[in-house]
Amino acid sequence: MLLTMLFATVSCAAGTQGTGERSRSSRDPITLDEMQTAQSLTNAYEVVQRFRPRWVRVRGRSSMSSSAPVVVFVDNVHFGGVESLYNISVERISSIRYFDAADATSRWGTGYTGGVIEVITGGSRPSD
Repeated sequence: MLLTMLFATVSCAAGTQGTGERSRSSRDPITLDEMQTAQSLTNAYEVVQRFRPRWVRVRGRSSMSSSAPVVVFVDNVHFGGVESLYNISVERISSIRYFDAADATSRWGTGYTGGVIEVITGGSRPSD
């Protein structure tokens, strides 16, 4: 019994070690409040890499020969691949959220087997 509990504890700790995702679920959106805790970040890629690094990892395979890329939407408009996050200034961001393949398909249709990172910008950001 003790060995089982020890194994479960080590397994859980290993799953989050070094990811920066200990206090927040990888399904939780990155909020403005959370971003304000790391003032040295300059773009959306750095924000995601700091708070939810799993979101930018390529998922599974979309065919026998290629991996399924993560797609980026900004304010519900297709913006590009993960590299396009470098082009979004952190000052413009209100929140960032990840949708897995199933949720992305429900929201935007087929073709998002790697998932979608959605960035919400200024229009819904509270004024300072």
